[in-house]
Amino acid sequence: MCTKFNCTVRNRSILLACIFLLSFLCTQAQKKIEIALRVGYLHSITQVRQIENYLIYTPVNEAKPGFYVGGQCQLKFGKRFINRNEVTFQHKGLITKLDYNGVREKQVIDYNYIGITSTIGFVTFANLSLLAGPEFNILIDNGIEKKSSNLIEYGLATRCSYRFDNFSIDVGYFVGLNEFRKIPEIVNHHYYNRNLQAGIIYTFH
Repeated sequence: MCTKFNCTVRNRSILLACIFLLSFLCTQAQKKIEIALRVGYLHSITQVRQIENYLIYTPVNEAKPGFYVGGQCQLKFGKRFINRNEVTFQHKGLITKLDYNGVREKQVIDYNYIGITSTIGFVTFANLSLLAGPEFNILIDNGIEKKSSNLIEYGLATRCSYRFDNFSIDVGYFVGLNEFRKIPEIVNHHYYNRNLQAGIIYTFH
């Protein structure tokens, strides 16, 4: 059984292993560098974990639409392997419905982040790229008390891109490994991000 301490150690070990691998591959990279802009839709799904079995209320969450915009730098090493580094502004959050003694209240909370993602992967023969790596999101603003939110969210990101010359279609998925929001008082709810994104990439030649 995975305790909270063991899960935290395991998650951080995975991230450290990814960072070490990325650092090694970057030292082996060829000099070909591609700079690009990326923009798209971000679909936020919130997973809530209740540590203790308190039955004060049960939050019901809905998926929240958002967006991302930013840039990326892609390095190529060998003929097929690539390292992609992204810096994006991310607008996401959650829509939660709280049931207080039979009265349900709807609350929309916006979260704005600066996201830093570094992935490695390969390009297939059909111009399809598959990548995975760590992602760190730095909280800028959330419109609520900062004490209930983590300033840094980390997790694992995947990307799948199909390229048409300068333009690429890009889809991705992010799994948060630490809670981005927690309410320890009484209910002890912990909120984790699961984000689906889809957009386009424009690469400068």
